[in-house]
Amino acid sequence: MKKKNYVTSGFWTKNGNPTDNSLMAYFLLLKNVPKNWDVTKVHKPTMDFIHRALGIPHHKDSTTIIMWGIREACAVSKTSSQRHLAMSKSFNMAKSMIAQGFELTFVNP
Repeated sequence: MKKKNYVTSGFWTKNGNPTDNSLMAYFLLLKNVPKNWDVTKVHKPTMDFIHRALGIPHHKDSTTIIMWGIREACAVSKTSSQRHLAMSKSFNMAKSMIAQGFELTFVNP
């Protein structure tokens, strides 16, 4: 069976709402970019880390979707506005959780 090089529908958002995967991606992004990094710009080592941590293939579409929640200009898309809003909500939730002192811990089953 050939391995897919993309994530399945519902991985980042579902029914216009963020998933745990999108929240985790933003949490990892915000905690791992260099200090004073402009998060509207892609930091490749951090994106590589996010893809590895979530166990998803490194594909430009995944990076683009992650950046949608950060970049305001993506909200004007007629085909992707629901996904943008969900990703933006997830990004803001991650920022709020970090500000409140939340930490993310991975547990291997």
